[in-house]
Amino acid sequence: MKTEFELNENEALNKTDVSGSVILPTEIRIGNIVKLIYGQRKYTTVTGVDSEHLYIDEITFDYTEHSEFEAIPISEELLLKLNAVKLDFKDFPSFNLFGMQINFVNGLWIEYVSRVEITGLHHLQNIFFFRNSEELQISSLTDR
Repeated sequence: MKTEFELNENEALNKTDVSGSVILPTEIRIGNIVKLIYGQRKYTTVTGVDSEHLYIDEITFDYTEHSEFEAIPISEELLLKLNAVKLDFKDFPSFNLFGMQINFVNGLWIEYVSRVEITGLHHLQNIFFFRNSEELQISSLTDR
């Protein structure tokens, strides 16, 4: 039988809000996956960026319209969909995502080496690219 602490911990792991679900234009790269607030598709891809606009699929957004899309929150479920391996040797939830360790500490998802809070999937993609010089494969989340 699970203790109340274990139940609360598991709920927190799959928490849907992140500290900073608004994405600033400076945080976006081509290929990032974001969630459109209005629209048919759950997840969509940033297809272009220039000095004044973001292009998400066929839609053009002015930089002032960044409230039209939001970060996809990190969760245990998302990490497992990305083929992360859950590590059982820590006192807190920890995952290995193709050599990158991601920990859930004090209610935040943290990348182990840089000690940076991961604010959403787009941020995880950017950190992964910075660390590995290659894109994080996320085809299991999109229809492409």
